Amino acid sequence: MAEFYLALLGLLVEVLVYGFSESLVGIVVECISETFPHAFRRGRTADPLVAGLWFVILGWLAGIAGAFLLPHRLLPKMSPLPGISLILAPASAGLAMHLFGQWRRRRGGDPTLLATFWGGALFAFAMAAARWLLIGRA
Repeated sequence: MAEFYLALLGLLVEVLVYGFSESLVGIVVECISETFPHAFRRGRTADPLVAGLWFVILGWLAGIAGAFLLPHRLLPKMSPLPGISLILAPASAGLAMHLFGQWRRRRGGDPTLLATFWGGALFAFAMAAARWLLIGRA
């Protein structure tokens, strides 16, 4: 039973790390989107494929940076399903970004495509994949 709680704690830590990273990237994307609204802003002029590619690139870079800053696993290997964080963490981060986007729209804001489920999940998946490939399988 302790293993279950430790695995749950590990997932929570990963979601928080991805959420913090997405917040930092969100600030950068907000600044860039003022210059390139067709790439990141929602609406008729936005290109979701370009934005998605940028989110994957930024997520990959964040994952590499995270692997160098924390060059070890956050928790020991316990899961019978290796790599489950490649599914659960992006889904959780995508949900959090979707809720953040809804919150921004309710308050009159114009969120970027990162503040959608798919934008957040793409970024978090790329980040998790980079980190998993560099240190997660060790």
